Amino acid sequence: MSKSRIYGHKLDIDLLHTHDFFECRAKNRSDNLLNITMYQDKTPELAIIRDAYEKELVLPLLKLSETSRYLDVGCGVGRWCKLLVDNGGEYHGVDFSQSLINIARDEFKGRSNVRFSVMAAEHITLDSIDERDKFSHLIISGVFLYLNDSSLELFLSRVNDCLYENGSLIYIREPMALLERLTLNDYWSDELQAKYSAIYRTVDEIKGFLSPLISSGFKIHKDEWLYPLELNNRKDTSQRYIILERV
Repeated sequence: MSKSRIYGHKLDIDLLHTHDFFECRAKNRSDNLLNITMYQDKTPELAIIRDAYEKELVLPLLKLSETSRYLDVGCGVGRWCKLLVDNGGEYHGVDFSQSLINIARDEFKGRSNVRFSVMAAEHITLDSIDERDKFSHLIISGVFLYLNDSSLELFLSRVNDCLYENGSLIYIREPMALLERLTLNDYWSDELQAKYSAIYRTVDEIKGFLSPLISSGFKIHKDEWLYPLELNNRKDTSQRYIILERV
C-alpha cells in the first residue's frame, strides 16, 4: 500500500498544502473555469456535462424564492452563484482561496445582491463574514474532503448558527468512498500534474458528522448518488448529494 494512498485508517492531511494546491490552480486558470475545481483536465467537456446534470437535477429541489439568502461554502469561482441569484435573493460565497475569490468577484462584479469572503470553512460565523441576518440556504459542494475530522466537526457546529431556525435547507454534494475511507496524502496525480490531498469518507461516516444538524431539527430529505455510471470515472469514489431541511 502506498503511503500516499491510505485505505481505512484515519490520517490528517496538510491543509496548507491543500490551500496552495487551489491557489496554483486558480492562478493557472484555463478558459473553462469549471475545471479549476471540477478537475477534468484531460476531459474538460466532462466538467461541463457534470455541472449541467447536477444543476438540472438539484435546482428544483432547493425551493428557491426571491427572498432566499444563500450561503455558499467552498464557492470556488462562484459555480452556483448565477443560477441562484437569477432566481432572486441574496448570495454570499465563501472560500479559503484568495485567488479563487478574486476570479469570482471579477465574474460577478456589479451585482448588488452578491458578496464574497475569504475564509476557511471552520472559521465561518455570521460575525466573521460580516453578516447580521441568517441564511435560508446553505450550499456545501466538495468541501468535506478537504477538512480534517476536527475541522469538519467545528465547521458544522458553527455554520448551524448561521441558518434560519425554521425554513432552512442544506445542500451537500460530496465525493464519498464506495467501500472504505480513502485518504490521499500528497498523492501525485497524473491528471492534475500535481500532488493532491483529500479525505474521502464513507456515506455512514458523513452521516455521523451530520448528527448535530439532525439533533437541531434538520431531517434528510434526499440522499442519493448524483451521477449515472457513465458520468463517474473514479473506481473508489463517487459523488453523492444530501439535502437536509428544517421546517
